[in-house]
Amino acid sequence: MAVFFAKAISKDETSDAIVVSFGREWLKKIKEKEVSLVLRRRAPVKIEPRLMYMHFNYPYGAICARAKIESLEKISLNTALENAEQLSLTKEEISQYFGVLDDIYCYKVSDIVFSKKPITTSEFNLRLKYHPPQSFIVLSIKATMVLNEMWADVGAKADL
Repeated sequence: MAVFFAKAISKDETSDAIVVSFGREWLKKIKEKEVSLVLRRRAPVKIEPRLMYMHFNYPYGAICARAKIESLEKISLNTALENAEQLSLTKEEISQYFGVLDDIYCYKVSDIVFSKKPITTSEFNLRLKYHPPQSFIVLSIKATMVLNEMWADVGAKADL
């Protein structure tokens, strides 16, 4: 029996979907739609991601939401500070996150939808080999298809 991995391991199997990990402090902010920009020190550079699945490490250990990615670009500290409200961060938090970096990645997201039931790591692992990312992973085409099926099964809107 072949083992399929959620993470794309070759160019041929790479989709335009990613999984991004979030800490528990983000759950309420994202649920209440306070976030339209997401900062990250690392991001995919070989693909143009269009769909972001959101994995919340705590309290779920699960993929709980997904969003359409409108854009991904590198931005400066000044640009991030000007967009503090959309980032749902204080200027101090933004400055601390940047540290000594001149620029970091910024996703502009829209159409954030939470599933009625989180897709846990153990449930996803019944279908594909999945390890929650520390930052992000690029999903394989098969993994994106499986997640879309699972998404529809938990009663969430399947069309993005």
